[in-house]
Amino acid sequence: MELTTNSGATVSVSEVAFGREYNESLVHQVVTAYLSTARQGTKAQKNRAAVSGGGANKKVLAVLVLVHLVVLSGAKVVLHSPLAHVASSKK
Repeated sequence: MELTTNSGATVSVSEVAFGREYNESLVHQVVTAYLSTARQGTKAQKNRAAVSGGGANKKVLAVLVLVHLVVLSGAKVVLHSPLAHVASSKK
């Protein structure tokens, strides 16, 4: 089988390889496979620890650390509830 290039030259090619009908799905499969091998492939999906917003609330953690330090120091601390004045005024 003879093919003519854009410049006018003729190229002899195999009838077995180029003598078939055009198969769009096969061409798509080959191109997709070729392009997928060109990807770098070094990115990984984030796990639960790497996702933003995961983990304990920072304010809760700060309060827990403060309570732990107070307990270790042995100091007496009186905590006032923000609603304590409302409860005492209703009596």
